[in-house]
Amino acid sequence: MAGHTPGPWQQSGQLILTEANHDYPNPKASPAPKIIGEVHWDYDGDRGGKEHRIKWPEAEANQRLMIAAPDLLAALHECLTIVQDEYDEDPEPDDLTSWKRAIDAARAAIAKATEPSPVPSA
Repeated sequence: MAGHTPGPWQQSGQLILTEANHDYPNPKASPAPKIIGEVHWDYDGDRGGKEHRIKWPEAEANQRLMIAAPDLLAALHECLTIVQDEYDEDPEPDDLTSWKRAIDAARAAIAKATEPSPVPSA
């Protein structure tokens, strides 16, 4: 399985880009960012299409969350390691349920971010 495009990611208008450090095979080409994604919103109140688009403030908030994804994933990995180490040292803390729930939630979030989605059955 391929991993995600390494961060940091950045905003450029409605685009989500990598840093400008990706070389191209052509030696004459300058290093340039890669496009990771694009945020769409209802920019003119145009409701001519069938899709319902969100307003820019919500789209921008979604974009900030997407841009933070590599950092959030790395932080979650680090937190999970610390919590798991603490749990391994004392598997009977005062509140075992909340420790276990935190570990399970972190593992589920990491899996959601790193494992391919199941293919829906037809």
